[in-house]
Amino acid sequence: MANNGYDSSSSDDIGANIMFLEMFENYQRKKIAKKKEKTSMVVHGGTSPRQHTIPRDRVSAHENPFQNYFSNHLLYPPSNFRNRFRMRCKLFNRIIEQIVPFDDCFKQKPDATRKLGFSPQVKMTTTIRMLAYGTVADLNDDYLKIAEITSFEACKRFCHAVNNLYEDEYLCKPTRADPQKLLQKA
Repeated sequence: MANNGYDSSSSDDIGANIMFLEMFENYQRKKIAKKKEKTSMVVHGGTSPRQHTIPRDRVSAHENPFQNYFSNHLLYPPSNFRNRFRMRCKLFNRIIEQIVPFDDCFKQKPDATRKLGFSPQVKMTTTIRMLAYGTVADLNDDYLKIAEITSFEACKRFCHAVNNLYEDEYLCKPTRADPQKLLQKA
């Protein structure tokens, strides 16, 4: 018998092997139990923990920014909007007016449960907040009641829409005359 550096009959090695086997068996039992739990949840019409949804009040999600910045009786002055979103409210509204017909994602429509989805203002607000502050998608959930995946999708589609809608006018390479125009204005 070849000597591979340890005595397989020592009690330490046997104890370690037994402990490893017990840990492995325990792991396998837990894995099987989780699999059964997931299967039973799906069979009985439940959702798996990964698919758990948080009920979000989409009406209040729209009302918060609307009352704060867009209604006739504003909570905050227009200067607050400019500071928080890095643009004027008029520009914000103009972009919404142009993006909604361009991309169906920004249209407010019912979901699979026939509940009305998020308004274009909410999707645009979450997007602009992410871009203006460089924040992560799930940070808007507290204020706008919008899920991380929805925020991220709105931001991605917003960037695509802006690129397509404004490419010729605003996103073109500068000409030789552009720096001269900027210097004259300064």
